[in-house]
This record gives sequence, C-alpha cells and structure tokens, in this order.
Amino acid sequence: MSSLTFACLCICVFRVTETPVTATSPSRPKRWVDVSSKHDVFLGGSCNPTTWRCDTAIPYLQKCGLTYYNPQVDHWYPELIEIEEQAKTAATVLLFVVDKETRALSSMVEIGYLTGRPHPSLDYATPT
Repeated sequence: MSSLTFACLCICVFRVTETPVTATSPSRPKRWVDVSSKHDVFLGGSCNPTTWRCDTAIPYLQKCGLTYYNPQVDHWYPELIEIEEQAKTAATVLLFVVDKETRALSSMVEIGYLTGRPHPSLDYATPT
C-alpha cells in the first residue's frame, strides 16, 4: 500500500498514546465505537475508490487498540455531515490521507480549514 505509510501511522499512534489516561478518563475501548463516543483517530481524506482505510489504517489501529471513526460509507446521506463534524471535534487525532486515486479537492480544502482551527493534532499524508 503506497497511500498510507507505516511511518505515518506510527506518528499518528504516538501522538494518541502520548496523552496519558488518568483515573478520571474513560478507558479506551479496543474496537470501533459509535460516534457518540470519543475516538482516538478520525480517518479523513480521499474516499471512493480508495481502500487505504480498510486495507491499512483500520487493521493497524485495531492492532494498537485505538478507536477510530471511518466516514467512508457505502450510502452517504446529508445527516452524516453533522455526525462527521462531531467525530472530528471529539477525536484526539485527525488523520487525512490524500492519494493519487482521487482529486480529493474537498479533503484538501478541509485540511486547510482545519489547520486554522485549534485541535490537539492534525496529520495528513500524501503518497510518494
């Protein structure tokens, strides 16, 4: 997979795990949970026909015991705009991958917008 490097995921995992879990913090679930819960990683960026989420990112995040929100769905509907915004706001890390399989113009605009907002960590990757 050239669309998401192992090094990029390692940086993402490091940034999530460097935040200590305190006695008052909820324990981290080992699997994906619904959007009403806080996720470690929001998986933004290039969508269909890309498969970087399912092929690379999700298996790696699961192996590391990190939660994630995957906005790529088979059937998109307008209410997902608000759900995705909530997931981005609550996530510890926003990971955006922009690859050569799509133009991903809206993702690039979103990355620019999010860069100007306060957030603990925004990461993006482009394949070499």
